[in-house]
Amino acid sequence: MDRTILKLATLHLVLGLCLCAVGQAAGGPEELTRAAQFVFRGTIQRVEASNLEIVQADRGTAVVRVDEVLKAAPSLGDFTGREITVKLAQPGDATPGEQAVFFTKGWLYGTTLGVVEVGRLHGNAALLRGQVAAAARQAADEELRGRLAGAALVVAGRVVDTHPAMVVGDVGEGSEHDPQWWEAVVQVDTVFKGKPAERVTFLFPTSEDVVWFEAPKPAIGSDGIWLLSRDQLPDLGLPGYTALKPWNLLPRGQTDRVRRLLGLQ
Repeated sequence: MDRTILKLATLHLVLGLCLCAVGQAAGGPEELTRAAQFVFRGTIQRVEASNLEIVQADRGTAVVRVDEVLKAAPSLGDFTGREITVKLAQPGDATPGEQAVFFTKGWLYGTTLGVVEVGRLHGNAALLRGQVAAAARQAADEELRGRLAGAALVVAGRVVDTHPAMVVGDVGEGSEHDPQWWEAVVQVDTVFKGKPAERVTFLFPTSEDVVWFEAPKPAIGSDGIWLLSRDQLPDLGLPGYTALKPWNLLPRGQTDRVRRLLGLQ
């Protein structure tokens, strides 16, 4: 990302409303939403301020109350109603009491949150909320479409058996990073992509080591849509299908979305 901080004053006419954008990422709600990790409607409480001990307050920082979260990683938690520290895209460009939608990227996490501003929009809150939501959905669909395209097999089914794997890769064995490979057997009821089969077996790591803790840990009865890969991590040299990332398992509620993105409806 270009770290040169620019001040942008761009006039947007959206349904007759005037929106003013400032920050590193040029454009309107769609472009800014794509550039940001944490998007929220907020009110500036204090300027030249910080509520993180490790961040020195200056003209480039402000404390902002999060009034409504519009986009965030699920793992972040809910910061609604809390005050966070924002590193401004343009030092001095903040006013106490100012209300806006802030487009930010992660920076620091401690007793509270520190974020780096990439853009800010003022305007009708309901309109901006809808625009951010639409942009986030579109970006998420594009991401999932890419994952579906890269999957060797996409099926829905329930795990009917798990057991230690007889075939293992050599990455991390005998160390704290040993993946401790197991196999899961899925009773398939729907095939979205790949060769139809009544049962499918895939490898997954049972280790909780930092290298593997995000991987699905299926148990008998685990149910969902499985995006199974081959050569997911080429260095492993593992035969067959694997599930090594959180996105290898989707809930059943995503069935219509998966069909749509695969062009099945």
